Amino acid sequence: MISNQITKFQNNKKLVEFVDKMNPAAPSAYAHLHAGQEELAEGERKIYSLIGVGIADYSQGTGEGKTQYATFNLSPCDVKQITANIAREIDKVFLRSAFSYGYKQNSFLIFAISVFSAWVEEHIKRLFNFLNMNFSFPAPDGSQKENLIFAANKSIDRNAGGALAQDPYSKNKEIVIYTGDKLIAASKDQNGKSPMSRIVIKRCGKDSAGNPRRSPWQIAISNGTAVAVKTGSGGFKAKEDSYKTDKFLFVWLTDDEIEKLFRSVCDYIRVFENTMCYQNIKAGRSELEETRKKKSQER
Repeated sequence: MISNQITKFQNNKKLVEFVDKMNPAAPSAYAHLHAGQEELAEGERKIYSLIGVGIADYSQGTGEGKTQYATFNLSPCDVKQITANIAREIDKVFLRSAFSYGYKQNSFLIFAISVFSAWVEEHIKRLFNFLNMNFSFPAPDGSQKENLIFAANKSIDRNAGGALAQDPYSKNKEIVIYTGDKLIAASKDQNGKSPMSRIVIKRCGKDSAGNPRRSPWQIAISNGTAVAVKTGSGGFKAKEDSYKTDKFLFVWLTDDEIEKLFRSVCDYIRVFENTMCYQNIKAGRSELEETRKKKSQER
């Protein structure tokens, strides 16, 4: 059986898959690589080049009425940008972890220096007392003591209680990598509503209790309906507060899992562009050269 599935992640409750819905641009618009931006003749149906994302939830069992499935279509360009953003965010997480580790190490060092400083301070006091008792050596006054000993302690206390007292990367932040809506205004049900889909890809490193998540990445897809209204530019958008969700499914992934998924899709897009798009590029450029030659001869 032939399958258009590019890659997937699956556990005992859920599945997320990426499927091939790509089409090359027509020879007349070969430089676009992917279909969807060509000028069409009247009555001609537009064809798009897409990557389908689907989430299946079979936690309630498999079979009709039990397994839930939600889908969303991304453009190849969107997939490439999302992949780059995911890699960038994972790099940031690594740098934050490195900073946090350095911060913890530095905090321990500050504590050690503080203890050592207190030990030095006590022994300097004993030395001055000994000199004063045996040799009438004057003990330093408050300002001299501060210059000799307490300046270091004050610096340590200031750092420990200020900039280094709290790890600036310890706060739980929800980073939204991508969000998108797709409204099919040409299709309407008996209530005049059009199909609409929504996707959100985000990273949330900690749960509501502040504990680190083992799988911090979430891909969430919702399918439903909305009232389509015309915009000033001639397009369509969903009427405010008209979107009604019929299905809402999500899956949690680790850094490695989501990066592998999107990199695999990018690899396939690259192969598609180098093979399927190549034929139309060759045909389109050949036709363009012929047109240029004819125009040159007419002159």
